[in-house]
Amino acid sequence: MKVYRSSIIVLVLLISFSLLHAMQLYVPVKDPVYDYLERMATRGFIPQIMNDTRPLQRAVVVKYLLDVKDSEKDLSRIDREILYNYLSEYRRELKDSKHPAITGDNDHRLGIASFDNLKEDLAHVFSDELNKEKRHIYIYEDENTTIWVGSDFTVRGEAKNKTFRSVDQLGGQAFIQAGEHLAFFVDGYFFHQYKAAGWEEPAREFKGYWYNDYEYENFATFDRSEAYANITGDFGTLTIAHYPFNWANSLNSVVLSAEAVPFGSLQWSRKFKHFKYTFLHGSLMTESYT
Repeated sequence: MKVYRSSIIVLVLLISFSLLHAMQLYVPVKDPVYDYLERMATRGFIPQIMNDTRPLQRAVVVKYLLDVKDSEKDLSRIDREILYNYLSEYRRELKDSKHPAITGDNDHRLGIASFDNLKEDLAHVFSDELNKEKRHIYIYEDENTTIWVGSDFTVRGEAKNKTFRSVDQLGGQAFIQAGEHLAFFVDGYFFHQYKAAGWEEPAREFKGYWYNDYEYENFATFDRSEAYANITGDFGTLTIAHYPFNWANSLNSVVLSAEAVPFGSLQWSRKFKHFKYTFLHGSLMTESYT
């Protein structure tokens, strides 16, 4: 029954398909959609070889998903369900409608503006229903502009040799698509790590830079921030970023892997008829790197 309901939702999105809003925002390097697309490419559902510098722009990921959609009759039930779930995340590219949380003639919504809004958003967080688009604290959408501002807080723990440590993170992010050719992204996160006996290595969330070690309280703190600006046109895409990149498709990329720290860079890429060229200038190491 879930597959049938999801199929109807995606069908509505894809009637007379065109990329209504070709958003130039990146899909993060660690987004699980890449693993799904690689599996589909291996099975021959995506004609291109996905040997590309990541992250990819949202518009590119949508096109790959639509390649898979063309062969959905050959997909397993689980893979179809995953496909519909991913397509629902790209409503802005596929459907000429506002975010489902924006009601009436409004073009924006502030989640904390009222108790009802806050209650709806909390219910959405704890819902396991498929194909529900992510909500943000602030949403603005019109014909030319998209702004999403959100925040999150998470806590996780891990155990080793009968000892336990925890890491929490608090932060926020902002996504802005201004017109057809200009996109901005910025985020910032602050972390607390409880240091238990027997744990010498930092948590996996630590990507370098400053690590504030408070031995007397068994706590360490660190932060992380990322940002980029993309401008696109007939010349290709020009990017100024403090952001991690994965250079081409490799299981164990040494230079620029998914584990690379965010670093300052200038990038230019353009797709030609039979190949894509990418130029990147930046430095992985800085004086403040530890």
